[in-house]
Amino acid sequence: MSRKANPLILFLVFILVVGVAMMVFGIYFIVLGIEARSWPMVEGRVVSTTIRVETDVSSNTGATRAQRKRHHRYYPQVNYTWTVDGESYSGSRYTLGTTYEKFRERSDAREAAKQFPAGSAIPVYYDPKDPSQAVLDPSSSFAIYIPLLLGLFFAAASGLGLRFRKALEQTAAAGPGTAGDAGKPAG
Repeated sequence: MSRKANPLILFLVFILVVGVAMMVFGIYFIVLGIEARSWPMVEGRVVSTTIRVETDVSSNTGATRAQRKRHHRYYPQVNYTWTVDGESYSGSRYTLGTTYEKFRERSDAREAAKQFPAGSAIPVYYDPKDPSQAVLDPSSSFAIYIPLLLGLFFAAASGLGLRFRKALEQTAAAGPGTAGDAGKPAG
């Protein structure tokens, strides 16, 4: 006699697996962030600096497309090169966990970009285990903790769902009239 798989349990197990995977990735990313603080530094060169824009659209319920507000954030993206043991690399990562500081005004981003004129020398911090991975700022932001926190949330939500589902199944199996006086006739 085969038992049919319950879709809710399959979904909760899937969420649990996703949560655990995110926690593993999150722990790896946090360890990488801690290690980055001691990465060796080499002199790199700025190839170019461009101003990038990130646009968020508010999602007001019931708002038409024209009524939704657009929020722009501007940031400088620095493209740079560095050399380790005779091998040249290029990148644009500023720090682990986030991009460059974001500004409300394009002019503020342009001002920040002036720190990185093309051709100028800059310190580049690289991963000694993988020199193709590098940053301009070896400190890390709070964003490196987000995968771990999301993973914990998904795993906890799935665990609670599995726990309460079992309790609901037991209550349903006990039959009517066992959940208090609600089903008893007045008398």
